[in-house]
Amino acid sequence: MIVPCSNHSGSRRRQVSGTAMVEMAMILPLLLTMLFGVIEFGRLFVEWQIVQSSARSGARSAALYRAECNPSVVLNEVSATVSAVIGANPMTQSKALEVDVANACSTQASQLCCVTVRLHTDLGILSDVAEVISGDPTLVLTSTAVMRPEAAIGIVEGTASCAGGFP
Repeated sequence: MIVPCSNHSGSRRRQVSGTAMVEMAMILPLLLTMLFGVIEFGRLFVEWQIVQSSARSGARSAALYRAECNPSVVLNEVSATVSAVIGANPMTQSKALEVDVANACSTQASQLCCVTVRLHTDLGILSDVAEVISGDPTLVLTSTAVMRPEAAIGIVEGTASCAGGFP
């Protein structure tokens, strides 16, 4: 009968568990970075959808018919509409926001009402990693929505564009 030596089997077990611990220490930072990256990507995707929704609401507000149209008044109305949509979500309510409006008072079918919304957001947990990689921890989410002005409904003239001061 062969009796296994307990010293060799215990030493072997300690060596295997030590190897597993070293492998885990090497792989864990990569796995955690990937996990937090997926979480941050999901959060940014939700914020981007909110920016798109606010741009659509702003474009709808800009396209409304006004008997006496003043571009600065329209810009204020569009900015208020966009701010209401952005402010309704706790994820985006305290972020820097830019709103651009082009062709707000147009009555021509070829000039569309264009609203561009830019939301300056951070990368949350991974902002330090982003700063090392790109030098800037912030990200600008941008969306442009386009609608035909109500004053031009029924007018058909060639192709339509956002030309006329649109950045």
